Amino acid sequence: MFEQEAGAAAALMQQATHAMARDIEKRLRQHRLTLAQQRVLAILSKGQALTPSSLSLALQLDAGATTRLLDRLLAKRLCQARCDNLDRRSVQLQLTELGQSALDETQGAVTAVLRDWFSAVDAAELAFVCGVLLRLLASRSGGVSTSPASK
Repeated sequence: MFEQEAGAAAALMQQATHAMARDIEKRLRQHRLTLAQQRVLAILSKGQALTPSSLSLALQLDAGATTRLLDRLLAKRLCQARCDNLDRRSVQLQLTELGQSALDETQGAVTAVLRDWFSAVDAAELAFVCGVLLRLLASRSGGVSTSPASK
């Protein structure tokens, strides 16, 4: 019985994640961005994953997919790559002003989708779900932030 329930829970989490991502993608199309591109801008805006390899790890993409994703963002001038002063073989990624503008515009679209999705539950239910997911993550990764917003 436990295996069935665990399998069903995993399948439902995956289904919900994919459906939510599709809804966000639809909203981002009007801004001419994909969800993956918007995620890169968000990561760079926080000063995280400043090299292509660290970005690849953060996005859980292979090097080729990350390169293609960055090539599109560089072509749109939403980010820039500069040679690392300490290691000329490495590049540092930075968000451009245009990229920050695009991120600011798209945050509202993402927030609207999330608000729509989670309007089906009340604050206590959402807190409970977050608590369960945090416990699951902590049990597998040796600990995670207690704040879902920090993710």
